[in-house]
Formats: sequence, structure tokens, C-alpha cells
Amino acid sequence: MLGNLPVRFGNGVRLKCLSYIHANSGFRATVSGLKECTIEWTMMYKPSDVGFKAIREAWYSGDPIHLAALTSEKGEGPVGDFSITGFSRAEPLEEAITYDVTAKLTEWEKWQEETEE
Repeated sequence: MLGNLPVRFGNGVRLKCLSYIHANSGFRATVSGLKECTIEWTMMYKPSDVGFKAIREAWYSGDPIHLAALTSEKGEGPVGDFSITGFSRAEPLEEAITYDVTAKLTEWEKWQEETEE
């Protein structure tokens, strides 16, 4: 069965959702509508590094940055524009300064498949 379900929000905004309900041998089947993509990593503080500067500037300005989070140089992973939502500095004693970075997808491009070359 396919249908439009009205959804109301407290501020008077209405949204119509397209839903799909299917008999599945007596089990309810659920289809995901929206997906999330979040990348988290730790990077060393290197003020002269171009990549560090680009991430810091994207966080500071709020502008999206194009990232490919691959498993290796020829690996697989998500590719797209991301918003840097977390940029936290850690200064442990007797160790290097690091930043914990969180990036959330703003525009999906593709899933990069692993290459053989």
C-alpha cells in the first residue's frame, strides 16, 4: 500500500510523508528513508599542514568541505561535502597536541569502490 501521511509539527508546519507498507509473511517490513553519515577522527596539530588548515577553516567558517573517507589510498568509503561540526583540542602532558574532528555529510556524491590499480 502506498500513501501520503500528513505529519503536523507544533509550530503549524505540515509535511507529507510517502510511506510504503507491505505484507511480509506476517512480519512488518521497514524501509529506511533517510541516512546519516558521520566521520570522526583525531589529527595531529600541524599548523603548516595544508589539510589541517583546510579542516580548521571549514570549521571556523561553517562552509562545507569536500572529503573522501577511504580505508586506504585505493580503498573504499563515502565521498561528498561535509560540515565540520566538532573541532576539539586536546593537550595531554608530554604528548603532541591533537584535535578530535567530527564531520557530518551535507551533500552525498558517491560511495568510492576499492580500486585494484
